[in-house]
Amino acid sequence: MMIGYNTDYFGFKSMLEIYDIEIKNKGAVILGGGGASKAVASCLIDNGIKEIVLVSRDKESASTKFRGIRCIDYFELQKLSNLDYIINCTPVGMYPNIDNSPVDKNILQNYSVAVDLIYNPTKTLFLKWAEELNLKAVNGLYMLIAQAIKAQEIWNGCSVDKKIIKDIYDIVFNIINTGT
Repeated sequence: MMIGYNTDYFGFKSMLEIYDIEIKNKGAVILGGGGASKAVASCLIDNGIKEIVLVSRDKESASTKFRGIRCIDYFELQKLSNLDYIINCTPVGMYPNIDNSPVDKNILQNYSVAVDLIYNPTKTLFLKWAEELNLKAVNGLYMLIAQAIKAQEIWNGCSVDKKIIKDIYDIVFNIINTGT
């Protein structure tokens, strides 16, 4: 028998929990139509999200991969304003292209929480703009560490206390931001 696992799902869910992001009966925009987007959408659906809108450069292709989820393009996103969260699942803004954002700052003002799965840099332009607009801004570092721990649990048949994930996160975050 073959069993498949998705550590992105676990990492994303752990990140939502640690940052107290309640998704039940909320609405979310997911930017990007790749593999991480599928894990994020599945996690949101499994945990009671009310509505998801997926934004892709190719909404027709995305519609075939994300059945049952409304798919729009970036032009249509400009007219959307009634959802709670915006989640960047694209590589736009990742090192070394740190001067880019997947959306303009004026788009972000329509949301209360901005999540960026990118962890390098820890504060992307997307998240800098979110903070300037007083949104809750969360990067992908915690997700990365949580999914790495989940992979170790799977490979080694063990269980790791969630406190250890937080401890590792704190150490890594400190090293990244202070160099020590």
